[in-house]
Amino acid sequence: MSARQPTQRVPSSSLSTGSFGAGNPVETTPEIKKILVIGATGQAGSRIVTEALDRGLQVRAFSRNPSKLSRDVKDKVEAVAGDIINYDDVQKAVRGVDAVVVAISPGGYQDSSKHLYMTRGLKNVIKAMNAENVEIISTVLSAHSLLPAEKVPRMYKTEVADHRAMGEALRNSNLKYIATCPPDFTRTPHSEYEAVVGEISEEVKEDISLNQLAKFSIDSLSKPEYYRQSVVIRNKE
Repeated sequence: MSARQPTQRVPSSSLSTGSFGAGNPVETTPEIKKILVIGATGQAGSRIVTEALDRGLQVRAFSRNPSKLSRDVKDKVEAVAGDIINYDDVQKAVRGVDAVVVAISPGGYQDSSKHLYMTRGLKNVIKAMNAENVEIISTVLSAHSLLPAEKVPRMYKTEVADHRAMGEALRNSNLKYIATCPPDFTRTPHSEYEAVVGEISEEVKEDISLNQLAKFSIDSLSKPEYYRQSVVIRNKE
């Protein structure tokens, strides 16, 4: 990947407590015990659920169809059925957790009713978090959403428009958000990642694994240096 401006590299092996960006106060590391994973049965969400359970966290798994949860986790999570577009569903799911991870998919852009589906859902999450006094949210977007508009591949333009709107909703909130922006995924189960904070000028060529995305999604919740940042995850192996 070519030069990024501005960026801050934070290897997973040398994370430190603090904040990036002028004017951001240094914060203490919060204690995370229970998280809500929205999109818990999806490709990314299901792996994030497993990672959280492996670390001993309590997990509330939110999905339109919780019956799709894998056998390995069904008896270990608090499964909640709901639609992210339904605010009441979302508020009930947010209540009583320490942090939220959003890993939702577009849901079919050929249907006009799905226009900015993910953004509309995320705005419900933000509203519910404010109502329930939950501050920390990690949201899976895309590395393409950080590219200049003219460099976004045509096949991704509609999805990226939604991701950009999600990013704007996060920036306009008062939440401690992490906008996680992975490139495409590989089937190889890599583990170690590198986190690059800031905008990018060229498409990220290195694919990452769902394992790496899941690790960062959980790591970042208790790392104040990532709060209110867009972060590209790169393969370190």
